[in-house]
Amino acid sequence: MSAQFLEMQLSRRGHRFYPQNPTPGLYETDDTKAAEKTITEHYFCSTGDWWICEYDPEEGNAFGYARLAHMPECAEWGYINLPELETVNAHGGLTIVERDCHWEPKRFADIDVN
Repeated sequence: MSAQFLEMQLSRRGHRFYPQNPTPGLYETDDTKAAEKTITEHYFCSTGDWWICEYDPEEGNAFGYARLAHMPECAEWGYINLPELETVNAHGGLTIVERDCHWEPKRFADIDVN
């Protein structure tokens, strides 16, 4: 994690937010088919999931697959700004985004995203 990103929800979350597993840099998996990309991190909250396969620790930007409202029709590949995701604090603090501390890197094809 770059020192420039504060963890605003660390005391509530109880664990580090930013990627802990080795993750390729942005654009390093461009030649890999989506199903074969290795998802190194999973983030979740009551309203969505984010699966990360690339990360730039200097800018805090990641690339991965996001599914909002737990609905397949609200899912797509794209860029995710992790510092913005880390600061989510909605519904009077009932909703924060967490990193899945038990996540083991795996191919996207091996994840149930539905």
